[in-house]
Formats: sequence, C-alpha cells, structure tokens
Amino acid sequence: MVLSQLCLSQSNCVAFGYFNTASGAGASVPIPIFPPVYVSNVFVNDTIVSVAVGISNTYFLTANGNLYSTGQNVNGKLGINSTSPLTANTPVYARGDIQSISAGVSQGYAITTNGTVLAWGDRTSKALGRNTVVDSIFPQPIVDTNNVIQGRAIRSIAASMYSVLLLSSDGMLFSFGQNLYGQLGDGTTTDRFNPVSVVDGLNVFQGRTPIFIYMGFTHSLAIMNNGSILSWGDISGPGIGRTVNNRYPGLMNDPNNVISNRTFVGLAGGNGYSIMLTNDGKVFGVGDNQWGQLCTGTLVTTGTPVPVNASINGIFFVKVKTTTGTTFLLSSNGTVYGCGYSNE
Repeated sequence: MVLSQLCLSQSNCVAFGYFNTASGAGASVPIPIFPPVYVSNVFVNDTIVSVAVGISNTYFLTANGNLYSTGQNVNGKLGINSTSPLTANTPVYARGDIQSISAGVSQGYAITTNGTVLAWGDRTSKALGRNTVVDSIFPQPIVDTNNVIQGRAIRSIAASMYSVLLLSSDGMLFSFGQNLYGQLGDGTTTDRFNPVSVVDGLNVFQGRTPIFIYMGFTHSLAIMNNGSILSWGDISGPGIGRTVNNRYPGLMNDPNNVISNRTFVGLAGGNGYSIMLTNDGKVFGVGDNQWGQLCTGTLVTTGTPVPVNASINGIFFVKVKTTTGTTFLLSSNGTVYGCGYSNE
C-alpha cells in the first residue's frame, strides 16, 4: 500500500510524488512524469534491489540483505527498536539477513533468508501476524498458531491496508489481518490475527500454482504458473473483475476475451482497481476509474479488463506500480508514465 511512489536505477533509489498538475483531477492517458530525485547517498556502496512504501515511511532492501527505513516512526513502524517519535530524513539501518520486503499502512514486513516472515509496527489492525496488545518496534516473527505454514519457507509477501498475503516456496498461499471483504481468501469475512490458508473453494487452481502475488487496498491478486490471473476480495471497485463468490480466488470475467490466452508477468492494485502486465509489454486494467487510473483515456469504471489507451500501444512496458488512485508504468527505455489522481 503506497501513497507515494519510488522506482529504482541500477544502484540508486529515485522518488517522485505529485504529478505537478493544476488540480487533483489527474490524467486518464499515461503521460511522462517529471524527473525523480535521488533519495540519499547512504547506499553508494550497495545496490538497492527493492523498495516498499507505507504512509509517511519507506523501506529499502539492499543486495547485501540489509533493511533500511526512513520517514515517521509512529507505532515503531521504522522497525529500529525505538519508540521515539522521530522522523528519519535519511535511511536508518534496521537489520540484515533479509530477502524480501513489503509495507502496510503502519506496518512493515520482511522475509529473512531462511523464509521466516517478520512484522513490526501498529498492532491495532490485526496485521502483525500475532495476537499482541503492544506495538512491535522491531521486526519479530509472525506466529503460526493454526499450524498452516508448518515450517514452509515463505518466498513472497504482499501487504495492503491491513491485510497480508504470503506465498511459500512450494506454491501455497496464506493470509492474515483484516478480512471484511473476503480479501484473505479463506471463504469467510472473519479477521485473522494469525495466518490461515487461502482456500481453492472454486476449484480454479486445477494443478496450477501461484508464482506472483499482490494486494490492492481490499482485494488480492495472484499470477499462476500458466500466466493466468486469479482475484478475490472487495467487489465494490470492482477491482477483482467479478461480482460473485469473492471470498475465494477466481478468474476474472472476460466476455470479450481481452486477457484470454495472455501470459501475465506483473500485477499492481490500488483502491478498487487492478493493473496487469503481460510478457509482451502490454498493460490492462479493471475496476474503479474515477481519476483515470486505468489509463484508458476515459473516466469510465469497468468490471471487465480493458487495455490501456491506444496512444501508448507501441511502448513496451516492463513494470507497473499503483498508489491509491494513481498508476505508474515503466517502459523498457526507462521512461516512467503516470495516469490517475494527480495529488499523490
């Protein structure tokens, strides 16, 4: 979950925020954004490989497995073993032995090199993976009370508002946190302090396994090993591309065969919408479009997937990222395009 956005160069981190437009109405057609600015020279002797952004704080992961954080330390969400309400303007070292990171609203998440999931920050949202009455001011392991993970190594983590999705090295999905919209995928709307298994209640896995996961505000997405996409959770956007049986993973409605037989390699999702990237550099969207965040050239919300505006059809995209209502597209030549709400 992000309210600002960052991208990576070969060995540095660059950041950008506002579109610098006159109002918050945004752009429904992708436009090149103003040049980013370099964040810090703290990493001059290391390479940033991943960035995760929450509200007013950012986490950086380096090639050496070091975790850094910057921003506000409300609820200890910097993970630096301090309750001081400091604001770190330059990245501060949190810990080592990390292979993957993610961020919630007021929580941070990391996976260690041995596949252990760590969480820290605000405990009030049930999103720390353990039933605790105090905030966590440094990274601590989640608790597998239900014995569903059972020693499996977790290789990927995706966090949203107050929900978390996990992918194990053997292709199993787990989740914990808030579940008002069925975004945990366990067939219920019951909040979960501890991890539970995502259930294939609609029998859509059919021998396929997830290889990539992402969480929007209140919905979940997964790319399967055949390149197809599954979605579940909040249908009000409608960012999951379907309107029934939303508490389990399912295929998006695609009556016009817009995404059929395509191989997807990237996903992103914001508040009620999803953005999808194919292996041939094409981008598609579904869901809420009131700010133009689907990049279609209109402000029309859609419950089925649609391609981005024809004006960028010739551009090969390699990465997609989203915020609340803004979409960023990274092209193969390094240009970053943006569309949607401009005051992010």
